[in-house]
Amino acid sequence: MVEQQLAHKRLDELQVNDIVAAARISRPTFYAHFDTKYSVVASEVAEMGAGVYALWAPLFESSGLIEPDVILECARATIAAWRERAALCIATTEGWHTSPEIHDAWNPVLLRFNSGLLDRLSRSGIEVPNPEGTAAALVAMFERCMYLTVAVPESSLYDQDEELAAVMARLWSLALTP
Repeated sequence: MVEQQLAHKRLDELQVNDIVAAARISRPTFYAHFDTKYSVVASEVAEMGAGVYALWAPLFESSGLIEPDVILECARATIAAWRERAALCIATTEGWHTSPEIHDAWNPVLLRFNSGLLDRLSRSGIEVPNPEGTAAALVAMFERCMYLTVAVPESSLYDQDEELAAVMARLWSLALTP
């Protein structure tokens, strides 16, 4: 319900009154379940993050050398998932620095990606300089590019899904393969 509203209003413009009217519930019912409008978004963020993380299972759960084709397929699937849930992804990216609730839901998702990538690197046998920094940079870069491709029409990445997948796969491959 909130995700549909976010497709028409930015999170900072969305009011609790909008949410309760669309959900056809009373304000007391809303506040019995959520503290703020940010709590509603945060409740969906963890679920979304788990779904996107699952898309990376072919990479994170494998062993041996990291295959560029696997990275490309993970990138394509992630871009499609962000596109499908663009309103929630935009609200998450824009809200996680200012809303403690969204931060507390999204930051573990990013940390899980960092950890998954670090674990995968350790199983690959590839020596990467500063593996923690490399993993953090790759995850942060990917997240930022996802935001630009779904949220910023002026961006050269906007609506360029296949091209972005290829670029991300190439960058990750350069960083993670011998």
